[in-house]
Amino acid sequence: MIIDLRQITNKPYLINETVEFPSSYYENTDIRELKDIKVDGVIQLNYEENIEYNLNISGIMILPNSFTLEDYEYKFTTNVNEIVDESDIFYDKLKNTLDIMEILWQNIVLEVPIQVGESNNEPIKSGEGWELVSEDTKKIDPRLAPLQELLKDKKEVEDK
Repeated sequence: MIIDLRQITNKPYLINETVEFPSSYYENTDIRELKDIKVDGVIQLNYEENIEYNLNISGIMILPNSFTLEDYEYKFTTNVNEIVDESDIFYDKLKNTLDIMEILWQNIVLEVPIQVGESNNEPIKSGEGWELVSEDTKKIDPRLAPLQELLKDKKEVEDK
């Protein structure tokens, strides 16, 4: 969504739109899909004649559940308030335009949580070649049993 900044010289430019991102944006991220991305906000000139935008972004991310890897809907909301710098890569000074799709995308990616989902199942306690051991159920590896005998002998000598 490219904004023509010549429209904001006299009055703020109001944004109230639903945005769709192509699937190419999702590559190399945990995001599987974005739904109902709503952008509300304003782009205006501030008192120093700099371009300032204040955007509220909300929607639903489809992410892999951290426990089951199934699709998990994660609702998010974020607020972005920044001043456009002359060197901002989204600001084309020659055309006097601002591409806010990239701004939206960068801020959506920042909202991706590290872990999502709920585990209603018991945790996995064993697998192929491994087993979860707690202090209560500590088992001695049969290969190390002779060493255990040496430790017992050493402790008996120290106790005497």
